[in-house]
Parts: sequence; structure tokens; C-alpha cells
Amino acid sequence: MILRHKIFVSSILMLAVSVAIAAKKDDSIIVAPQGETELVTKFGSLNVQAKIHTHQVETGQKQSTGGNLACTYSRSPCSVVDQLSISVNGKSLFIPKSLFLDIADINKMEVIRHGGELYLMIHGGDASEGYNLRIIFDGERIKQRILASALSPDEMLQETTYHRQVLGD
Repeated sequence: MILRHKIFVSSILMLAVSVAIAAKKDDSIIVAPQGETELVTKFGSLNVQAKIHTHQVETGQKQSTGGNLACTYSRSPCSVVDQLSISVNGKSLFIPKSLFLDIADINKMEVIRHGGELYLMIHGGDASEGYNLRIIFDGERIKQRILASALSPDEMLQETTYHRQVLGD
């Protein structure tokens, strides 16, 4: 009888963990390969909106500026990011182009709160070309961009820190 009770309790705990994991997955959304994808979420009094605009191009094409596209070759046609916007409580944050110009083929995105900071997590590519991009921000500005391979998500490949600049008179 005690063994049956332990198995029942273990099953309930496993079910609770599965539900918690499923709830976490529901926070992420699939990014459209072409057009606008919008994610709206709320953390207490913070309303966060993130938008990604994409368009598709045939793999191997060059940008109008002559440079190569940031395609990961994980899909064809390639899905290129045209614009990224983030707002907190209706205030649009300044988005430097270096935040998104070298990413493509986005699969999904999610916003996570970690202490006083917010993370826009972008997952893209596939297999050896897979990547995880963490954009760290608060209600005022973008703070940092961290890029990692999806194969080694805990090992940073690139880190960019964005500083506040105040212009005087």
C-alpha cells in the first residue's frame, strides 16, 4: 500500500512538472517567416510588447547594399529580420541595428523576467546553425545582447553591451 501511494505521489509530481513546463512553453510564440510577429506579455505592472518584422529571400541572394544575408541555411527560402521593436508600458525603446541585423531564420521568441531585468529570448536556425539570442533590457533601454550556439547555450559566443549616452548642452 505504501509503495502504491509513493508511485501515485510521484505520478502527481511528474504531472505537475509537465504542466509547469507546458505553461512555460506557452509563453513563447512562433515567429512568422514573413510579416510581423507580435508578442505581448505582462509581469505585474510591466506591459511588454516585442515585434519582429521579417521577409523571405531565396538563399544565396545578396542584400541591396551588396552584403550577404545572415541566412543560417536551415530553411529555404531564408527568413531575414527587417526590424525589431520593444516597448515597456507603452514606451518604445531605442533599438540599435546591431541588435538584429546579423540574425535570420527565427523560430520562436519569448520574454522572461529575471529580477529587475527583462530578457527577449530569440531562438533561430537549426542544428549546427542554431542559435539563442538573449536581449537584456529594462523599462528605459537595451542593456546587453548575448549570442550563444543552440548546441552549447551556456557558452557565450558574442556579447555586446549598450551604454547610456547623455548629451550635454
